[in-house]
Amino acid sequence: MPITVTVTMMESRFVATLTDGRDFAKPSLGELAHLLARLGVPAADVQFHWGAGERMITAGQKVALLAEINRLGQQKKTLPVAA
Repeated sequence: MPITVTVTMMESRFVATLTDGRDFAKPSLGELAHLLARLGVPAADVQFHWGAGERMITAGQKVALLAEINRLGQQKKTLPVAA
């Protein structure tokens, strides 16, 4: 079963909650994108949530996070395989 993630913003940190029960908090979208890409979470499996006590993630931030995950995924596919 693929891992999906819900991203929220608490105070000044981006929080990713994975369906396998893990939670990660990062201070920047770039760091969060790198973490999610390393975990193998595709951008299509990322959703966003905004509720009581949370800050709203802007449309621009959403696009930036998803684009970076996609870029890192493509970069990973084009890396040469070590012999």
